[in-house]
Amino acid sequence: MLKYGLVYAFSRRYASQLGYSSTNRLLNANRVTLCVLAPSTYYDAYDVNWIESALSDGLQNLSSSDLHLDFRFEQFHPHAITPVEIVESRVPLYNAVHNR
Repeated sequence: MLKYGLVYAFSRRYASQLGYSSTNRLLNANRVTLCVLAPSTYYDAYDVNWIESALSDGLQNLSSSDLHLDFRFEQFHPHAITPVEIVESRVPLYNAVHNR
């Protein structure tokens, strides 16, 4: 996940040198949140709250005036089976929001 975020930040910063169009909607996003989505039981064996905070802080250093980067862990309802159910039931794993 972090590799994708770093590639995105690099691609955005050097878009013209890489030959990307200035009208590329993806590269003109104002906010990008990198998410790990898993069932809530997946996280039971891990203390990932500090990881989420540290990654968000690190990504904030890559942010600029026109782009906010952050990271969070998300969980979905244990009875969600279909992709639609999984996406619709997702919520942040922690209540803390990293909006700095």
